[in-house]
Amino acid sequence: MKKSYNPVIDNLMMSIPAKPLERWRVEMQGLYEGMKRSIADPIVIDGQYYDVHDELSDFANSDFGVTQAEVVVGMRKLVFSDFIPVFLNSHQKFFDLVQRLSPETNPKERHASAHETAEIYKGLIDSINKSKEEIDFIDHSHIFASIPNEFNLHNLVKNNLSRHIDCFNYPRCKFFTTNDYAAALGNYHILKSVIETVKPNEFAFIPSDDPYYEDLYPGSLGSYKARIQFTGETLEKLDLAKLRDKRIIDIIKSN
Repeated sequence: MKKSYNPVIDNLMMSIPAKPLERWRVEMQGLYEGMKRSIADPIVIDGQYYDVHDELSDFANSDFGVTQAEVVVGMRKLVFSDFIPVFLNSHQKFFDLVQRLSPETNPKERHASAHETAEIYKGLIDSINKSKEEIDFIDHSHIFASIPNEFNLHNLVKNNLSRHIDCFNYPRCKFFTTNDYAAALGNYHILKSVIETVKPNEFAFIPSDDPYYEDLYPGSLGSYKARIQFTGETLEKLDLAKLRDKRIIDIIKSN
């Protein structure tokens, strides 16, 4: 008889003290939730996704005519242009690895994937930390060189630059994110130590997650998979320079 598995119930700590297997599942569920929340960091404003946040900002009088949300997301894309592909790739790798922790997967593969999830997590928090340090100290002239100055774009970027350097948070195994690099790194060591105490054939894990519906996307943004897809698509299509070109064309057409 095939053993049933409930990701909500079975991931809870049922023993006192918690058994290694229970700790493993709780730590993984917490990390999964933290990762799911942090993927949207570059495109979240006041807890809302940019495309539903449509009020014009104070610089609408510049005739640029873009929303505050578009500028915030466009700014973060400019500032973190080198880092964002690494960030997205880490999340996609983590998500793919978690899918391989299903009880249907070969135990040997699950064991290897469990170790790799921890290393992907450490790699992500280290890369976020490195990127923040670099942005704080580098010359920002290359950012201005990459955008035109029509519609006062340079001043727009300059006035908003410092506010968006710290937009990325560190995921952690506590169901939420943190700005504390040391706390996130500590979670990595805890997770790794728990992994070392769990038997290779026990690394079954199915995350408790909102379902992803292809026909309802992007209405299924409670899903980690949907958030990864939505974040990538949003950052790909939103470009301040292209918005400027579109605005110029609209002005020409109106005349």
